[in-house]
Amino acid sequence: MSLRDKTPEETVLIELREETGLIAHRAENLGVLNPDPGRLENQLHCFYAPNAEIDATVTIENGIELVWTDLIELRKMILDGRFKSSLQIALIAMAVLRGFIKEF
Repeated sequence: MSLRDKTPEETVLIELREETGLIAHRAENLGVLNPDPGRLENQLHCFYAPNAEIDATVTIENGIELVWTDLIELRKMILDGRFKSSLQIALIAMAVLRGFIKEF
């Protein structure tokens, strides 16, 4: 079965493991964003994976460099411009607004 045959919820758990080495048993749907509504029809399905754990046996996809940090440092990185990916910042904002991330 290809990813095209899976739900967004199933796909996010597969991609989370492949791209980060994290395993989660469920993903909370945060909503859908339209990254470029003026030009494209694509959608970004946003999820929050509580209680994800590191699987040390996973080999991360080539070309991906993981950078681990905590929420305090991530907030600093956003504010000082070191982290400026608008789609990921929007996803973080959705998690904050829905109450999954507190004290950000």
